Amino acid sequence: MNQDGFTLIETLIVASIAFIIIPISFVKFASVNQTQTLDYFVKQLKDALHHAQMTAMAEGKTVEVLFDDQNHLVRIQEGGDYIDSFHFDNDIEIEKGTQGKKVTFLSNGHIQKTGTVFIKLGLRQYKLVFLLGQGRYYVEKQ
Repeated sequence: MNQDGFTLIETLIVASIAFIIIPISFVKFASVNQTQTLDYFVKQLKDALHHAQMTAMAEGKTVEVLFDDQNHLVRIQEGGDYIDSFHFDNDIEIEKGTQGKKVTFLSNGHIQKTGTVFIKLGLRQYKLVFLLGQGRYYVEKQ
């Protein structure tokens, strides 16, 4: 007797294995997407802070970086004039720590007030720390 093909049981076993494996890959993909989104935002934010600091030193004026959660926007402004801005993902949350929602760079490039800002997306979190003197800051994963 010649059997060309698979039995119903064999087909069901293969299909059930596929149905178990496929959803696992989608969960991993969502996590990777969140990681990339948050990492990209942190890179943009570091670039914006550096830009604000260099502008303050070059022009000898106070420059502010404002975090606008409602419009999902980061703004750089000198006095009342906007220098630059960028939007960020709606799912990213910026929580004020001791810093608040504004970072001010003085004309010498130093930060006016030390403190922290927390950046969250899903279960991932970064802490942005502003140090006293020299205008230094760093970002660390939590």
